[in-house]
Amino acid sequence: MSRNRRGFTLVELSLAIVFIAILLRTIAIATVHITAVYQKGMTIKNINSIGRDLIDDFKRTISASQWGQCEESEERCWLKEEPASGAKMHGAFCAGNYSYVWNTGHAIKQDRERKDSSRLVLNDNTPFILIKILDSENKICSSNSLEQAVAGINANDVTFLLEDSSQTLALYDFTANRITGANNRLFYDVEFVLGTIDGIITNEEGSISGVNCEAGASDSLSKDSTYCAINKFNFAVRA
Repeated sequence: MSRNRRGFTLVELSLAIVFIAILLRTIAIATVHITAVYQKGMTIKNINSIGRDLIDDFKRTISASQWGQCEESEERCWLKEEPASGAKMHGAFCAGNYSYVWNTGHAIKQDRERKDSSRLVLNDNTPFILIKILDSENKICSSNSLEQAVAGINANDVTFLLEDSSQTLALYDFTANRITGANNRLFYDVEFVLGTIDGIITNEEGSISGVNCEAGASDSLSKDSTYCAINKFNFAVRA
């Protein structure tokens, strides 16, 4: 009794291989998309969480501050930014007993690319992004040079509020407007912009404080798997 045995033809095998290749490509694209969405969500969550923590710290410091040494018209007494024009590289906010000093995302990115870095460092060359300093004599904002004032500070005497990490965040803008309310009560209206360093570009139309995410960085994985995001925070507090 004879048996007819028939295998797959070359065309059938080719079709099977093409089908498997398309299936694998679809799975790979879906995986990249899911990873990008997850990374996007985690980055936005991280920015919002750190932004709320900074607001809480600013509020506590300002509420407990003593502003007798600041005249109402002397903005330089509590807010200092250098340089005065162009991209903001660093600044300081002096809130009575404590002062905050920061390097913006522009300065940090410039430092990473080793292009004439304007990044401030402490006296032992310790880099920082945002620090809090005991400064009851208002030496930071009253100094003619923010760089010289910071260069005399030890790393052990500061609190690091933002640190370098795999997903570094930095300030891009900071404003503080002093408002005199009813019964001469003093309030501060504070606004700051917090964002990632990677994927940020400047001077874009419709951007937040002159910075925005590079095209493609906001909806896909960049070369270092870091999602670009930026957010603006605003709060008011009584001094």
